[in-house]
Amino acid sequence: MRFNLAFALVLAAIVGLSLPCAAQQTVRVDPYMAVLETDPKTIAPGKATTLDILVMDAASMAPSAGLSVTASLSMPAMSRMALETPRVNQGEKPGHYNVRITFPQAGEYKLDLNVKTAAGKSVLFALKITPGNTGGGAMKGTQGMEAMHNMHGMQMKATLATGLLIGKVPAPRGSRTLRLCS
Repeated sequence: MRFNLAFALVLAAIVGLSLPCAAQQTVRVDPYMAVLETDPKTIAPGKATTLDILVMDAASMAPSAGLSVTASLSMPAMSRMALETPRVNQGEKPGHYNVRITFPQAGEYKLDLNVKTAAGKSVLFALKITPGNTGGGAMKGTQGMEAMHNMHGMQMKATLATGLLIGKVPAPRGSRTLRLCS
């Protein structure tokens, strides 16, 4: 009986660790904490989406409503890329803020949230967001190639036909196999 219980607990732990979970990002800048509750894997590049961000008191964990929140978006890999300014509205629940945004392409983005209190005190949160990051991003649309994503030491094999003239001496006829390694 004990063995079955121990086995069941170990199996549950292993299965639980391997299940995919929603990516939740939390950033703390006293006196507040911001939690991105939208899973970036569900965000499709090129389509407008609404991010749900919860802002709360870092000590009491109580939702912080009535704040003035503005946002800016940048793509660190393409610093000169002009991006649309995100629109921020208060959400339906206290402390929730909806950020309406379009990520023009796949890649890593930085979303800066400037949170101001009624007294004028300002706090800046920086969130990293990688839309559509499902593990095979760059290989999507290339049928049959998804399994090659993150493959190291990829090898290619080519057969080259010889028979070219080098100067006035003909090269030997036949074929050779050339292995290219990266």
